[in-house]
Amino acid sequence: MMDNSSGRMLALFVMAALFLSGCQMSTTNKEQQSADEQIENQNTGCDSEALACMPGETDSEPEAKDEASFNEMSFNDAISFFEDKKTGLLYFGFADCPWCQEIVPILDQALKENGKSVHSIQTRDSELNRLYSDEQKAEIEKYISDYMSEDDQGVLTLYVPLVLYVENGEVVDGHQGTVDEHDAHERKMTDQEKQEVTEIIDRIVKKAR
Repeated sequence: MMDNSSGRMLALFVMAALFLSGCQMSTTNKEQQSADEQIENQNTGCDSEALACMPGETDSEPEAKDEASFNEMSFNDAISFFEDKKTGLLYFGFADCPWCQEIVPILDQALKENGKSVHSIQTRDSELNRLYSDEQKAEIEKYISDYMSEDDQGVLTLYVPLVLYVENGEVVDGHQGTVDEHDAHERKMTDQEKQEVTEIIDRIVKKAR
């Protein structure tokens, strides 16, 4: 039969084991949360090559823009734009991309203020089907690789929104996404972030001729 002293020691041992087990689980959860946050913070726009950019809870309505300022262009014509050494503004994006929804009104305003227009290349349709092939991606990569980023597997990927000013077939200036700290699935841009993006887009548009 167990005496009171032995019983107390056993109870303390069980409590200590449970406490340590709880701490270990808590630490593991925190480490997992940190890793998840790190991945999420890498988002600077929509991956136009995978279904990784579905509309989130905070996403707004599809992008609103002045059609007169946005001239639709196919992906193939965009490749030819570079091959033929043309000059102008290019915008890559798609309607349901939350980052695009944030940047399009800013781009639209800059175009109106400067009397410019942009060639708009949709990378996905309304059903989120990709509108360019791997072969087309490989072709345009020759010209815009500096404005593409590697995905988690190290594959060079086209993220949108992407705004470029091209002169004689070469990218002179451009901007991808919004700002590094902004995750469009989580929140809208702050006024300060909007101002930062506005200044960047204004700079790019003003260079166009």
